[in-house]
Amino acid sequence: MSETQPPGGAGTRPALFSRLATAVVYAVTGRAPAWFGPNEPIAPQAPPGIGGRQFDFQQSTNLTTRPRQDEEITAEQLRNLANNCDVVALAIQTRKDQLAPLKYQFQMKDKEARGAPDTRLDMLNEFFKKPDREHGWNQWIGALIDDLLVIDAATVFPRQTMGGAPYGFEFVDGGTIKRVIDDFGRTPLPPAPAYQQILKGLPAVNYTRDELLYFPRNLRTYKLYGMSPVQQVVMTVNIALRRTLHQLEYYTAGTVPDVLIGTPPTWTPEQIGDYQRYFDELLTDNTAARRRARFVPGEIAKSIIQTKETALKDDFDEWLARVVSYAFSLSPQWAVKAMNRATGETAQAMANAEGLAPLREWVKSVVDRCIESGWGWTDIEFAWWEEEETNPKEQADVAIAYLKMGVMTINEVRADIGRDPVEGGDTPLIYTPTGAVPLKQALAPPPPPPQIGHNGGPAMDQEKGPEAEQEETLLKAASVEARLTEIWAHFFRQQAPRVADAVAAAMPALIEKADGEKPADGDEPDELGQDLQDLSDLARAERAARELAQAVPPKVEKVIDEAVRAMPWPAVQASTQPVLQQAVLQGAKAGEDSLTKITGIKVKDAFRLVNPLAVASAEDQAAKLVSGVSDATRNALNRLVVTALKEGWSTQQLVDRIVADHAFSEERAMLITQTELRRAAVQGNIDQWRAGVKRGARVLKRVVLGMNENHCIACMAAVREGPIALDDSWSVGFAPPFHPGCYCNISPVTPAMKEWPK
Repeated sequence: MSETQPPGGAGTRPALFSRLATAVVYAVTGRAPAWFGPNEPIAPQAPPGIGGRQFDFQQSTNLTTRPRQDEEITAEQLRNLANNCDVVALAIQTRKDQLAPLKYQFQMKDKEARGAPDTRLDMLNEFFKKPDREHGWNQWIGALIDDLLVIDAATVFPRQTMGGAPYGFEFVDGGTIKRVIDDFGRTPLPPAPAYQQILKGLPAVNYTRDELLYFPRNLRTYKLYGMSPVQQVVMTVNIALRRTLHQLEYYTAGTVPDVLIGTPPTWTPEQIGDYQRYFDELLTDNTAARRRARFVPGEIAKSIIQTKETALKDDFDEWLARVVSYAFSLSPQWAVKAMNRATGETAQAMANAEGLAPLREWVKSVVDRCIESGWGWTDIEFAWWEEEETNPKEQADVAIAYLKMGVMTINEVRADIGRDPVEGGDTPLIYTPTGAVPLKQALAPPPPPPQIGHNGGPAMDQEKGPEAEQEETLLKAASVEARLTEIWAHFFRQQAPRVADAVAAAMPALIEKADGEKPADGDEPDELGQDLQDLSDLARAERAARELAQAVPPKVEKVIDEAVRAMPWPAVQASTQPVLQQAVLQGAKAGEDSLTKITGIKVKDAFRLVNPLAVASAEDQAAKLVSGVSDATRNALNRLVVTALKEGWSTQQLVDRIVADHAFSEERAMLITQTELRRAAVQGNIDQWRAGVKRGARVLKRVVLGMNENHCIACMAAVREGPIALDDSWSVGFAPPFHPGCYCNISPVTPAMKEWPK
């Protein structure tokens, strides 16, 4: 057969094969090859059944004879670093000490079954007093935590009795445990060995997953072993060790003496050596002689040079302590420059939340696994006791808050402090300025506000029905306090995020680039807003307002003013006015009773006369309230922005603080409610007494001092000034309340009365 090809034959066969291959690919995949396309992936080379392998481990990794073979640093090196670095050793010991005083218990996982007695719980409580039959609980768990924090390989060997019952859970050096993996890179199931203990460099014992309990916490998908906090900061610890050695050598070694002393230039080396030996023999081992004066030649005294520096600590030492503390989720307050109290408490709380709580959860998982491994019980769990606050004052404050909000009843609080219940103490109550209201009544939906006169309804003289029915309709005040509180609380809840975003968005550069002076150690930011609220000291309020105005940059003040003016004040004023009108009418009813009591005069049609006054009073009071609240809100925002500029807050910090500030809180809504309802009621009293004066009654008004107001400058001044005419004003105001939260009231008094009514 001839080896030559016909013309054109060399290119014909490959083209044919290419077309055939293209046709097969298209028939199988339905895709035609793209021009300069990605092409098909290379066919898998592994045999079937390899899918699901955890990571690309080294071939024959089970044949290694050293734990942590694939790690850059061994367990022994990690332990040496932890033992020789003071900061790391102290951090580990602190974590162990924090768990020592915590109390624990064993309980049923099913909450409904926890009330029934179970002897297994008592047995477990007794058993874990010495989990390994040798060491107490604190020593046992401390050893495991040490291995956890240093090498992340806490290990427990559940030793059994001859009968197969649990004898003890003994801790094992996790640095001697080598993990064994299956074909998929995972821990093999029994009866295959899952762990090997390496002793003297040789595999000594095989353990299955059931025969050895291995508890790493910080696992990684690409490694066989966990990563401990010490390993996370190994470079930092290395630097700290070398720095410590440098500081140690400062005191123990060196080629330069502490002091260089010159000698006369005419001395020969032999003379200098003789004098050196003389001086050394004079002071060696004689501490008393070192404290006495010595006479030396003049030229020597002039030529003394100190060579060693005295500063051996700088900011870098603080940085090392911060890094190590952060790795162990500890507060760095112990190792850094002094913080103010608020910052220190925040750092401590954050450290507990971020470090101690996860560590407690890890301990729980260890003990739960021991219970399941030793006894096979899955319905019992280990649990930490939640410690209650032991400070009596704080307990009392919490109880009062729960009582006022209706969370607890009087008898529940009495039971907590070991007192007997009282009759009627099982009803939850809401405490308002006018007294206690049952929680059920406070939560009931309020009736719609009355429509009276030019408020939208017919005038009273056009309504039908007897006057008694009209009064009942007008004075029906179901949860007036709750209604007004909810109006303002809802208003603040809606406006706080919008105002915060508007203020923060308008000045990110001012906030994030601020380099203001931080507060002095132990100081807190000035609470200028609180000073403005405390009107009992007018001089202090004026000073605070001046200081605040001077501290706010003009650009910031403009942004805040625009944000406050954009709030829907007309809407909240319209919602507030009918509630205040109802309160004025309630005050008028009370004023009628007090007027009749001291004068014996019952004014005919007094309610008809007071109604239009109530409308006008409510309108005026609502307008003044909105004006005052807007000014106070502006001052509060000024205070927050000034603090943000001083302390260098981020934009998000400013937003969060504005939303959480007292200016937009429910507590402020309650304060507004208490103050304004009292003001409306007092106005109703005065309106009713004015109607009595028109009918011939002789009435003056006096201040009745409220509870806890005996130290208030404004309130005491009004009391000392005595009774005045209804249309006159005391030096501190027309009528109480004289300041936010004022509990003072007024009472009618006739000029002829020798004693004021109680």
